Amino acid sequence: MIRLRRMVLAAALIIAIVAILISLDYFFPPNLTRFQDVSRELRTETEQLVHVFQTKDEKWRLQAKFEDIDPLYIALLIHREDHYFWYHYGVNPLSFLRAAYQGLSQGKVVSGGSTLTMQVARLLEPRPRTLKAKILQIVQALQLEWRHSKKEILEIYLTLAPYGSNLEGTRSAALAYFGKSGSHLLPSEAALLVALPQTPSLWKRSGFLPRTQNIRNRVLTQAFKEGIIDDATYRAALQDPLPDSRFSFPREMPHVARRLCSLPQTPIVSYCSLRPLLQKRMESIAFEAVKLLPPNVNVAMLVAHHPSRQVIAYVGSTNFFDNSRQGQVDFIRAFRSPGSTLKPFIYALGFDYGLLKPTSYMLDDRRRFGSYLPDNFDKTFCGMVTVRDALVWSLNIPVVELLNEIGPQRFLGVLEEAGITPKFSDPHAAPGLSLALGGVGMTLEQLVTLYASLPQNGHIVPLRFSIDKSLHQPYQLISSKSAGQITEILSQTLNNELGQKMTDIAVKTGTSYGHRDAWAVGYNAEYVAGVWIGHPDGTPFGVGTGRTLAVPVLEQVFRFLPTEKKLSIHTDQSEKLKVVDSQETSLTKNKKLHKQFPKMLFPVDATVIESFSEGEPHPIIFSAMGGKRPYTWLVDGKPFATHVWSLKTPWKPEKPGFYEICLLDAQGLSESANIEVQ
Repeated sequence: MIRLRRMVLAAALIIAIVAILISLDYFFPPNLTRFQDVSRELRTETEQLVHVFQTKDEKWRLQAKFEDIDPLYIALLIHREDHYFWYHYGVNPLSFLRAAYQGLSQGKVVSGGSTLTMQVARLLEPRPRTLKAKILQIVQALQLEWRHSKKEILEIYLTLAPYGSNLEGTRSAALAYFGKSGSHLLPSEAALLVALPQTPSLWKRSGFLPRTQNIRNRVLTQAFKEGIIDDATYRAALQDPLPDSRFSFPREMPHVARRLCSLPQTPIVSYCSLRPLLQKRMESIAFEAVKLLPPNVNVAMLVAHHPSRQVIAYVGSTNFFDNSRQGQVDFIRAFRSPGSTLKPFIYALGFDYGLLKPTSYMLDDRRRFGSYLPDNFDKTFCGMVTVRDALVWSLNIPVVELLNEIGPQRFLGVLEEAGITPKFSDPHAAPGLSLALGGVGMTLEQLVTLYASLPQNGHIVPLRFSIDKSLHQPYQLISSKSAGQITEILSQTLNNELGQKMTDIAVKTGTSYGHRDAWAVGYNAEYVAGVWIGHPDGTPFGVGTGRTLAVPVLEQVFRFLPTEKKLSIHTDQSEKLKVVDSQETSLTKNKKLHKQFPKMLFPVDATVIESFSEGEPHPIIFSAMGGKRPYTWLVDGKPFATHVWSLKTPWKPEKPGFYEICLLDAQGLSESANIEVQ
């Protein structure tokens, strides 16, 4: 009975001890923070490493997987540091007893005894080399073995092992000292990487200290004696020189690397869709382009394969490290005035809504839309033009007329439903007609996304920067027919300043108000590309335009984007050279598209004019243009003596008050305005 009671008590004690140990392990797990804080990496689809970021503590700490490291290095490491690694449970009792005896007898740590698992515990939480620290390492080593497989423990070591300066991890060291990954190492390289973590201070700025070679060779000698390498390999490895400098970590594609790798939830390794060779060519084009531009002007370029929407080149600025051009700003995502680049989509909606066709005629002449008085870029007017010519010549009045008919809010709603959200200086104000001429903020990314829809039958899908094969659900921005019609118009031959022709490419340019931004966006049967040029702070850059500045750059871009395919262009022979009947559509019912109405330049509606400031009224000069002369001016419905053939006519009011002014031409067409005279 007593024996049974003792057995029960012993069992209970064992269970209690086990429960306590499990609880302690649960509430005080190994701290893996340093292991989890590794360098973010950007790779291409072909696994090429193109950009590495430092960790929060400014270390180069590349995550290492067991399969990524040369097996020879693993064999050398285990035979030198922990011969029984695969067999023990975190602590080698014999080595531990020897080290403990020496430590207790001499009062300090004399020899090792640490297993690789114990070294991992120390790397996770570095502490001074004391007896207490050693005991904690033992406890944590047991925890690590309980929680992780041998391969996982090795991976922690391969990631955290110190290699001098701010290098940590085998992959980081192989990249810095040999310019390669750790998967294929020479015996001499593997031996050096095994030796360095025990004496990482061997590396100095001038290179390795002279004794480094002896330390490396001792690892090789031990490997030869253990039969890990043969005699020929051993003798050859002894003669290999040490590296005398460090390789730089790859820092290519900085803007897209920041974009993909800087978010908190991004994976350790991100994959981009960019093509390295094409990317370098695009960067070279941008670098050469700024040499011909005014000081501090920057260039951004974006290229995508429009069938897949994968971005294949991304130049956020000419030089990431050029502070004079604010090179670290990603101008692909910067909101700027898009100039005329939205015009094709306004016309496309006009086609879809049945308001006009490419062969419809519109009037290009000075016209006021309420308080908005747009002008053409060159201050001249062309009279009656087809829609096709109006878009090719990028005339302003016809597209403003069309947007006025569609409605700015309606057009904006179409863009927003497609995932394109422009930016306004006053987010609470209703969009106006200036939207057609660049009175809104757009990014190069948004414009390239829009133009990628044109060769894809009007379907818009967000651009993809990673190699994820999934596509968003396409949104029908405009009809396939309208997209083809716009492509046919934009693909008409565009000569650059050298007189060379850009064939099989649809192009649209844009220049923002005040020459602050120059744009060119184009596409062929496979690729879409956009170019932005401007000052980072938005100041004017001179007299250049999208055609003179951005198009030559875009032409160079397309020289590296050849395709044997042809653009899908909508051609309907029945529409060519056809003048649309005035009864066809709601927009062409407006007589202003067929007759030149008289325009009242002054006064305009709601004008307040001071004429009686000195008692006697001063003459007010009425001004007009357009229509057919002779003119007749009416004040409150009554004509007054006038210079009927002159564009300017003086009028002296009888008294202060409100007046209705009307201009009537010989065709019986008129325009009126209500004014106040003070």
